[in-house]
Amino acid sequence: MTLREILMDKVRDLIKHDHIRAFTLNSLREAPDYFWTINASTSGKYHHGETLVEHIIYALHYGKDHVRLIHGHWDEESTGVFYSALALHDIFRCGYEGREATDQDGKLRTDYLHPIYAADGLARLDYHMEYLGEITTYRPEDQKWFKKFQKAVSSHMGPWSPLKELSPMQDNAFSVRLHVFLVDYVVSRMDVNINVPELEQFKAN
Repeated sequence: MTLREILMDKVRDLIKHDHIRAFTLNSLREAPDYFWTINASTSGKYHHGETLVEHIIYALHYGKDHVRLIHGHWDEESTGVFYSALALHDIFRCGYEGREATDQDGKLRTDYLHPIYAADGLARLDYHMEYLGEITTYRPEDQKWFKKFQKAVSSHMGPWSPLKELSPMQDNAFSVRLHVFLVDYVVSRMDVNINVPELEQFKAN
């Protein structure tokens, strides 16, 4: 399996909410080309040297522990938003395609407004669902769960968010956006190792 296939399978398996799953899969299909190839840390200061896609797979895998921890406090929608935000929080890490942020040498770098890009850039990216042979098109920004998704992805940098009001640090213990930040933070630490069987098998081949 490729990393793309592993990530897509994780999303299909974890997100039970039909609309949120369709939205997430469609957003990944429309991700900038660089999303699938760049390192998780464009500066080399964080993470384990893994790719961005591997980092997201780690986050989804570890995120299951948070869902178990707060069992009963989230419904299917909140759980779906949580996993969707983990899958998509860095989708525009280096900016929108064609307007990427680069350093003086022309190398892609992290755009520190990327949490806002994820919240805004996916709002009008239509997704499609099929039922009894009929295909219906939906606009994310028209769905009641989408505002919760926007809050979660725009806050994933926690106290380092580009705008202070985006920080989830004062949220209650069951806040979806707080847990998105916590998972992203933990799996990015260089001294934390998370074992994902699918990734171990991928690296072994």
